[in-house]
Amino acid sequence: MALTEGKSLVNIVRAEIVTEETTPITITFDTAQEASVEPFVSEGEENIQRVKNKILAVNRTEDIVVGYDTTLINNTLIAEALAIIDGGTLSYSLVTLAEALGTGDDTEVVFNFNETPISIQAIYVDGVETTDFTAVGGAITMDTAPASGIAVTGDCTYAVSTFETGAEVVGYNAPIAGTAVARKLFTLNLFTEEKDIDGETLKYAKFSFAHNKGTPVKYSIKDGEFFVPEFTAKARPKSGESPLSINYLDTLPTLA
Repeated sequence: MALTEGKSLVNIVRAEIVTEETTPITITFDTAQEASVEPFVSEGEENIQRVKNKILAVNRTEDIVVGYDTTLINNTLIAEALAIIDGGTLSYSLVTLAEALGTGDDTEVVFNFNETPISIQAIYVDGVETTDFTAVGGAITMDTAPASGIAVTGDCTYAVSTFETGAEVVGYNAPIAGTAVARKLFTLNLFTEEKDIDGETLKYAKFSFAHNKGTPVKYSIKDGEFFVPEFTAKARPKSGESPLSINYLDTLPTLA
């Protein structure tokens, strides 16, 4: 009888959160430090029929796995992951270049952005940057009225509540206290690597946990130590589905 050799797996080379919705959001990161996986079990029972010092029968029901709870410790704070796991909302900023503020008429000196920006990067008169103005909110007051027909434009940064192409995450707000949270379902993929005796990578193993819901995130901030957030995901498969799949890969999936 031949020995069966297992695979020597080490490290978390990549972690991936994929929302389970019509247009999935995928968050991929390589900073995961540790993942602890615990089965969530409906425990069976043993009913023993005993008469004095004699066991007559045992009626036993088996333990049944309902899902898995994964606690993931990451070395960086990823706000996009917080929004999915913790269930809060992200805030964004969006840089707008050369927004049209108006056209000169030899008399008008006040020009306005469409909305009040977070910051104003530059103002241009006829395409040439100028510093001869004052700004209050989204209103620009020129020191001298631009000539008739001359375009006034500006670069600025707006706060936006939903993601747009080119937007940057600038903040995160946790769910409102005292209210139920409709967290998104997501699949959690963890990639580890199989090593050879020379230290080279042979293959990769992908652990997939489907139908996860996040829980409130734990924070621990200590003076002199890097901030390390801890996420917990609870995978609860549907009827007839497996709670965990492991697949061996020759290479890691190509990043978009």
